[in-house]
Amino acid sequence: RAASDAQSACDQLIDLALRAGGPDNVTAIVADVVDEDVEEEPILGGAAADAKVPAPAAEDTPATRAARMGRRHRAVADDSEDGEPAKRRRGRLPLVIAIVLILIIAGVIGAWLYARSQYYVASTGNPPVVAVYQGIGALSHVDARTDIPLAALPEDAQNNIRNHIDVGSKHAAGDVVRRLRAQACPTPTATASPAPSAASPTPAVTPSPTPTYCNG
Repeated sequence: RAASDAQSACDQLIDLALRAGGPDNVTAIVADVVDEDVEEEPILGGAAADAKVPAPAAEDTPATRAARMGRRHRAVADDSEDGEPAKRRRGRLPLVIAIVLILIIAGVIGAWLYARSQYYVASTGNPPVVAVYQGIGALSHVDARTDIPLAALPEDAQNNIRNHIDVGSKHAAGDVVRRLRAQACPTPTATASPAPSAASPTPAVTPSPTPTYCNG
């Protein structure tokens, strides 16, 4: 049967237990399931009510202790989300962003300086001539253009130029250019005039002309 209140429900449970053959020492507990914390005194029925057993203090029951622990946990969580720790995290965010930006800028500047310190020898123009490049890949540019035609070099030297000759510095690039110039400029050879007649004087020997780029 439905009971109007917790006390009536407790008395009905005791009566039913006694009718069913239970001993006289019967205790019933009635609880209401609610969302809020309850600080009311427990309701006793049957033998426990007659014995006037003092009820435990509300703050000493397992339920109240669990409720207090839950409240403390929620309070700590609220402090972490809305209190001082959260403010400190928000305060550190600009510092972290600034450090990341500084590292990115430093990396870009370092890569740019490293690229400027690199040199290689390759060809440029049409017809192609030997040139010194500064930089790496897409970040490179012609630093010095020579007048040495690529076609004047031996075949193996031309292949090296097409594949780029990496050097450690601009001074080293100059040494490579001087070596290539020497390979492109063969030793001058003399050309003899046609054989003269018996009455003609001894013919003069005319040297072959030297290419202009060999005078560089």
